[in-house]
Amino acid sequence: MKNDSEPAFVDPANFDPHAPAFIANPYASYKWFRENEPIVWLEKDYQSYWVFRHEDVIQILDNSDIWVKELEVEEGSKKPALTKSLFASDGHRHAQLRELLGPLFRESTEGLELAVSAIAEGLIPDTKPGDIVNFIAEYAHPLPSQSLAHVLGINPGSWSTIVHLVNRIILANDPAQGKLARGVAGGAVLSMRFGALAAAFVEDHGLLGTALEALFELPEQLQPGKMVSLMSDLAKRSNGSEVDFTIKDVSANAVSLALAGYFTTTHVMGTGLVNLLNHPESLDTVKKAFESNSSSEIMPNVVSEMLRYDAPIHVLDRFANETTQLGGVTIEKGKKIAVVIGSANRDPDAIDDPDKFDISRNCNGMLSFGHGIHQCIGEQMLRRELPIALECLFTKFPSFEIAEPPTWQTDPYFRGYTDLQLRFK
Repeated sequence: MKNDSEPAFVDPANFDPHAPAFIANPYASYKWFRENEPIVWLEKDYQSYWVFRHEDVIQILDNSDIWVKELEVEEGSKKPALTKSLFASDGHRHAQLRELLGPLFRESTEGLELAVSAIAEGLIPDTKPGDIVNFIAEYAHPLPSQSLAHVLGINPGSWSTIVHLVNRIILANDPAQGKLARGVAGGAVLSMRFGALAAAFVEDHGLLGTALEALFELPEQLQPGKMVSLMSDLAKRSNGSEVDFTIKDVSANAVSLALAGYFTTTHVMGTGLVNLLNHPESLDTVKKAFESNSSSEIMPNVVSEMLRYDAPIHVLDRFANETTQLGGVTIEKGKKIAVVIGSANRDPDAIDDPDKFDISRNCNGMLSFGHGIHQCIGEQMLRRELPIALECLFTKFPSFEIAEPPTWQTDPYFRGYTDLQLRFK
C-alpha cells in the first residue's frame, strides 16, 4: 500500500470512493486530486461535485448564502416543506435556532466530565494479560453514546432503541449499502419518538400526548435541565409568542443531535488511539501528562491533531443556491457539492507537513468541526469527553497493543473503525 504522501494516479472518470484501497488510505488519492483536478464531478451514487483543496472548501463554508444546506422548496411544489433542524437550516432561521439552542446545549452539558468519568469506569472491562477486547464495541461506541443520552435526558431503557434507529439512518447515508428505505423508515420512527417525548413535557398535550407516552413507554419525568426537556419547555413558552419554536422543532433538532452527537466521537476515539499507538513518542507524552496531572496543558492540541489527521467526518454536502464559479468551474444552481474535509485537513497550502502526526502542532486551519455559521455546536462536548476517555483507559491499562489490523467502516463520508481488537499486556 502506498503511504499517505505518495500521489497515486487517479482516473477521475472511474474514481470509486468505495474501493477498499481508497477506504483504507484515501490520502494519496486526495493529494492527486488537489494537484490535478481539485473539483471533480462524481456521477455514480452521488451526482455531485467533490471539492478537495482547502481554499475552495473554506470558500464554500464561508459563503453560506451561496452554498446552502438544503434548497428551499419552491412555491407550488408538490414536495412538502419539512421542519428543518439547526443542522439543516440556513440564513435567518439558522441564526435564530443557534441563538435559541446554544444556551440550552451549554446548560445540558454542565457536569459532563463527572458523567463521562462514571460511564467510562463502568465500561472498562476486567482483563488479564493476553485478553483481547474489541475496543469499539466495548468502549468507544457505548461511552459517547451513553454520554449523549445523559445530555439529552433520555433514560437507558429508551436509549437503546434510539441508538438502533440512529445506526440505521447512518448506514443509509452510504448509497453502496442499498439501505436507503430502511434509513428513511428509521428516521420517521425516530422523529415520532422524539415528538412524543417532547409532547410528554408539555402540560396541555392532552389525550394524544398521554397515548403516545403509553405507546413509547416514556418515563413519567426525566431529570430537569436536559436538552430534550429544555427544548420542550422552550416550545411551550413559544406558543403564542414571537419566538418560533414548536414541538416539531424539538423533534427535528433532537433527531439531529442524536445523529451527530456520538458516532463522530466513537470514530476519533478509535483512529486517535491507533495513531497514538503507532507513534510511541506521542503516546508516551500523553501518558506522562496524565500521570503528572498536567494533561490539560497538552490535550487540546492532542485532540485537535487526532481530529485533523483522521477527521471523523470526511465529506460534507452543500447545494448551490445560485449559478456560480468555483476554482474555474461553473456550478449551476441546484447542483450538489461535496466538500472533502479529509483532503482539506491534509492540504500543504494550509497546514505544514500535513501527513505527519504531530500532537504538538497548532491545528489552525483544521476543519473537522466544519467552519463558518455551521461550525459544530457539539465541538466542546467531544473535546471534553475524549481526554477523560483516554485517561481512564490508560490508568486502568498502562500497556496494550493492536491485536490485528482494524476494520474500516465503508462509507467515504466518514472515517472510523467498525472493529478494533486490542490485546492487553
